[in-house]
Amino acid sequence: MVDLTPHLKAEVIDIRTLPAPKESSILVDTNIIYFFYYPRFSELQLLGEGPLGYQTKEYPRFFKKLLLLKTPLYVHPLGLCEFAKTVAIAELQILYCRINGVTKVDDRFKPKGLRYAYPSEYQRIQREIVNHLHSIKKTFKLIKSNVTIDDLLANFVIEWNNSFGEAQDAMMIADAKRENINLVLSDDGDFATFEDIKFYTANNSPIRAYQEKMASTAQQS
Repeated sequence: MVDLTPHLKAEVIDIRTLPAPKESSILVDTNIIYFFYYPRFSELQLLGEGPLGYQTKEYPRFFKKLLLLKTPLYVHPLGLCEFAKTVAIAELQILYCRINGVTKVDDRFKPKGLRYAYPSEYQRIQREIVNHLHSIKKTFKLIKSNVTIDDLLANFVIEWNNSFGEAQDAMMIADAKRENINLVLSDDGDFATFEDIKFYTANNSPIRAYQEKMASTAQQS
């Protein structure tokens, strides 16, 4: 496990102990949308591919608080694409185990091969994902990138070069900041390495790293 402590730049907020934001808009990462909207986790867990217990417990509970508070919720276009991809992989894993009579996904699992070999099943998966996306659009506003390519790349490069996040995360953060959104809800600890954001999470790794950093700062002062 990576030690995030030397690289922390965000304010990390434990969603299990602190209240949900009401007025401020918040960017919701793909994994949270996945935990809340994808219904077949029980089947994935039987295959050894499901999320961890705290992920399917803490995030949906916190997300429901945001809905009750009517907190403005935003999703990035890249997040929607990643959600569709993640659900498609999950469904193909379930399909693979069913057609091969196995209980675990093994090295023979090839998503692309399954898409072409079972077109009717893949079309079913596509329809289900589109239905999920229609449900998502009822709750979320979309972060748009109505800027020039030069401005977009400049802001993206700043966020990417000054963090340890993946390129997709940096693009999401850059666009969110341009919309004056600096709150992020995610299980991805990499968000703790971005500057000038409040990172809401139930992931113990960034939470502990942030607590240690605050304790060390307090001792020094």
